[in-house]
Amino acid sequence: MTNRKIRRTFKLDEFAEQATDALGSAPGLDIELDNGEHVTIPHPMLVDDDTQAAVERVQRKEDLDHGPDGELLDTIDGQPAGPFSVRFAKAVLGEAEYKRFSAGGGNANHIGLAWQYLTKGLEDPKLLS
Repeated sequence: MTNRKIRRTFKLDEFAEQATDALGSAPGLDIELDNGEHVTIPHPMLVDDDTQAAVERVQRKEDLDHGPDGELLDTIDGQPAGPFSVRFAKAVLGEAEYKRFSAGGGNANHIGLAWQYLTKGLEDPKLLS
């Protein structure tokens, strides 16, 4: 066994890569779309605060409207809410990036699958090798 000193100071821009590498994961997945463009799906542990808040709102169904008696409706601002998977994907990527992803042949389930893949990579690093 080697006596390796653990580095405890990181520059912020290096931290994500170093930390995910140490955990046997990746900071995100780069997906090449059918049209040749690339979209990066971020690691769930590395999204910014606004993205995290948006994802949690969708997961808790706080993005949905409420009826007069407080019941959840299947609408957002009076318009059909659409499937959970699409709302989740838009929360992860943002509206504009999801539109680009979709136009390039991707769909909302790809985002959910990538999110799960990255999460499972923490449990089983062999998945990401």
